Amino acid sequence: MFSVGKTAIIGGGSWATAIAKIVIDHTHHLGWYMRRDDRIEDFRRLGHNPAYLTSVHFDVDEIFFSSDKIVEAYDTLVFVTPSPYLKSHLKKLKTRIKDKFIITAIKGIVPDENLVCSEYFHRVYDVPYDNLAVIGGPSHAEEVALQRLSYLTVGCA
Repeated sequence: MFSVGKTAIIGGGSWATAIAKIVIDHTHHLGWYMRRDDRIEDFRRLGHNPAYLTSVHFDVDEIFFSSDKIVEAYDTLVFVTPSPYLKSHLKKLKTRIKDKFIITAIKGIVPDENLVCSEYFHRVYDVPYDNLAVIGGPSHAEEVALQRLSYLTVGCA
């Protein structure tokens, strides 16, 4: 069986929060990149995302938050950012990601590239298809985070 190793979420919105809830319930450790330090501090203090899905609580002792470096220390990266910002987030990376397992939970295509996000990771960052997976709906972040019956579509090699 494939081991996903240590998992990190890249993104801080409602869909990222829902995906993080699924991961943390199964691993009890999560790296979480959020770009705003004030949101991270509020999250730590409140025990929930201060801006999205505020009724979904986390044990913050199980989460390593960062607004800077996180990619280096994690094996599986779950990208949950709005597609228009994916390229700008990736440009900040100092670590090669071609040997990481990349999961995209991003809706839409990469602007100016006309590519779905997984194909963008493959073509631009040389991530092999065997190291790519996609999570999609139809579902709402609230349903997923509150563990209500919902449907997710997962695709990978």
